[in-house]
Amino acid sequence: MTFDWPLVARYALLCALCGLIPVPLVDGWVEDRLRRRLVRRLFAARGQLPSDADASMLADAAPVGCLGLIKKLVLWPFKKLLSTVLFVLQLDSMANTFSDVVHRALLVHEALDRGDLPGDAVRVRAAMNRAMVGVDLRPARRAVAAAWTWSRGQAGQVLLSLRARMRGEANSERAHEPISADAAPLAGAAEQVSVALAEAVRVPGLADELIRRYQAEIEAT
Repeated sequence: MTFDWPLVARYALLCALCGLIPVPLVDGWVEDRLRRRLVRRLFAARGQLPSDADASMLADAAPVGCLGLIKKLVLWPFKKLLSTVLFVLQLDSMANTFSDVVHRALLVHEALDRGDLPGDAVRVRAAMNRAMVGVDLRPARRAVAAAWTWSRGQAGQVLLSLRARMRGEANSERAHEPISADAAPLAGAAEQVSVALAEAVRVPGLADELIRRYQAEIEAT
């Protein structure tokens, strides 16, 4: 099955913009919900539905632990202040998140194609992690950062779209309903941005290298 770059880019854009949510820990909570939502879309394209535990294992950003949460709460005001003053830092963070979401989705797609999923999600996540550490993804992150040129005002408009989308999807997620593989385009500038970022992240040869590394890692376990 062909990897749906536009669909994944829309979710990756929304995940990246979660960094603009001005409430500590809520940004990460919303981002993880979107990441899981994307995993469910990838499964649903094949007529399948992952368990909540598997969706979380495959999709969530790396856990930070209790000490990490305390540190994040303490440093959060300073991080947000720096991101406001130096918007380039915020753009760099969002570009990293965008790249991470896209490439993890690519590996989930590969795992589904290979038959690794449904299966041992812990094993698949571990192989994904090792693959992403073993491949230099910086070219994709730099390309995304370079393509990310909209203003703060446009980013704010996309964030409002994110909030509306989360409210509209809450009921279906709680009900664990299968999700259609089709995705409605984002509105206006957001759709243009997601298309541009989808093109930027596709650095020639990088996706193939990442998939080969995943295949080697999963077969070695």
